[in-house]
Amino acid sequence: MNTQEHRTTQDHRTTDPRHRATLRWIVAIATVALVFDGYDLVVYGAVVPVLLRDPSQLGALTATQAGALGSYALIGVMVGALIAGAVGDHIGRRRIMLTGIVWFSRLVGSTPRHQATPCSR
Repeated sequence: MNTQEHRTTQDHRTTDPRHRATLRWIVAIATVALVFDGYDLVVYGAVVPVLLRDPSQLGALTATQAGALGSYALIGVMVGALIAGAVGDHIGRRRIMLTGIVWFSRLVGSTPRHQATPCSR
């Protein structure tokens, strides 16, 4: 493909309304996924003061333990991202991203239905 043909193909893609709409959907989905990716850590950060003040919620928790739990969560995010990236290289990043979004949505949607059990206290 020569330079002129390549330039014409690029110009067509940037002016094609379907292409622009697809790009908007991709950016929107990626933004929503990024927001929800950090949601669990934001909730943990908001709940930590309550957990430190009230030992009846989870048991006696020191500031060191609370910090370690937050660090473990970030380590889990890193390990999950590395694994999802490696698997995504083999089966496709789109499939991994959509599977993760569906899985997260179902799990978050099911949490209001569950009662606290003695094991979780």
